[in-house]
Amino acid sequence: MGAGIRIPLRFDSNVRVRGGRKGTHAIGLFPGAIVALRGRNGGGDWFLVTEILTLPPILPRPIAAADIGSAFSISIGCGPFTPDSDLKYEPWLAFLRRVGREKPAVILIVGPFIDSSHPYIKNGEIDLPPSTLFREIFVEPLLSVLDSLPETLALLVPNTRDILSDHAVFPQCELTTELVRDPVRCVYYHGEEMLILSSQRIIMLPNPCRFSLNGVAFAVSSVDILFHLRKEEFIKRASEIAPIGVEAQPDAMANLCRHVLQQRSFYPIFPVPLDVAHEVNLDITHSDGLSINLDTADDFAPDVLILPSKLKQFSKVCIVIIVLSLRDLRSLQTVDHTVVVNPSFLTKGTFAHLTYAGSESGGTIKDGLRVDVVKLE
Repeated sequence: MGAGIRIPLRFDSNVRVRGGRKGTHAIGLFPGAIVALRGRNGGGDWFLVTEILTLPPILPRPIAAADIGSAFSISIGCGPFTPDSDLKYEPWLAFLRRVGREKPAVILIVGPFIDSSHPYIKNGEIDLPPSTLFREIFVEPLLSVLDSLPETLALLVPNTRDILSDHAVFPQCELTTELVRDPVRCVYYHGEEMLILSSQRIIMLPNPCRFSLNGVAFAVSSVDILFHLRKEEFIKRASEIAPIGVEAQPDAMANLCRHVLQQRSFYPIFPVPLDVAHEVNLDITHSDGLSINLDTADDFAPDVLILPSKLKQFSKVCIVIIVLSLRDLRSLQTVDHTVVVNPSFLTKGTFAHLTYAGSESGGTIKDGLRVDVVKLE
C-alpha cells in the first residue's frame, strides 16, 4: 500500500463511525474526499474498513468585541440572469428594481453574465459583441442604480461559463476592469491644489473568492458544488461511537454544506464527474486557490458561505446542531459555525438579502446575521 497506489476499500459488515453527528447512523463519502479509516490490510489487494473517523469540524473564526463592525446589508443575485427562451434579461432588471427599494450597502452579483451555454449565444443569434452586450445589459443599468445609491458598492464574481472571461477554468480570475468604465471621480481640495481620486463602485472578484465586510468574513463560489456532491455522494450506514452534539433529524442539504466546510475546499470532488466536467474545467495546477481558508495557517471557517445551486434555495444559520424550518422560502438550519446561503438563480425567481446588526447584536457575528431568500416581483 502507499506510493500512490490505489487500493480498493471494503467495508466490514459492522463498520462504525467515530465522532459523527448523533443520530445520523451514517456517513457521506464521495470521490476525492479526505477520510480517516481504521481497519486491516487485506493482503495488499484491498483494505477492510472497520471504523470511519470523522474529520474535525472547521473552527469558527475568533472575533474580539472590538472587531465587530457596524451594521450593513447585502443583496445577492446569481445568474443565469435570463431564461433560455430570450435575451431580455427581465429577471436581472427585476432584481435591480428590488435593490433600488431595499437600498443595501453592498450588491453581490454572481455569474454567469453572458452565458456561453445560452441557446442564443451558442447559435450566434446576437448582433453585438459580448463586451458591448455586457456593458448595455449589466454595467449601464447597474451604474444607474448606484447613482441613486451613492453609498452602495457592487461586487461581481464570474462563472466558468462566462463568455467574457479569458480564463474559463476553476479557480478563475476576475473579469477585466476594462469591461467597466465607471466615470465617477472624487474631487478633493488641499489648499489650492485639486486632487482627483477614482471611486470604483463596481469591483471585480475572482471565482472562488474570500472577502470581509465590516468584520464579517464571506466566501463565494459560482460553481454548483452542492448539486455535484448530491450526485456523487455515497451514504454508508454504520453504528455510532462517541457521537457528538444532540440528536437531530437527518438533513441531506446540511450534510452537503458540511462536506465543503470539513474538506476545507470549494470543490472537494476529484476527479470531476464526467457529465459536469464542462461546468467546472478544474485547474488542478492552481488547486491552492480552492481553499476555503483565507490563511492556510489558520483553520477557521468563514462567517458566510455563498453557494448558488440549482437545488432548492435555502439559508442555513449555524449555531450548534439545532434545526429550525420556517414556511415559504426561508429555512434556518445549522452547519457547524457558518451561515451557508443558496440564493438559487434569478431565473428561478429568487435572490438572497442578508442583514448584519453589527455591534447592536450584543453577541457573536452569527447572532447578528439574518438571511432571507425572497421572491422577485
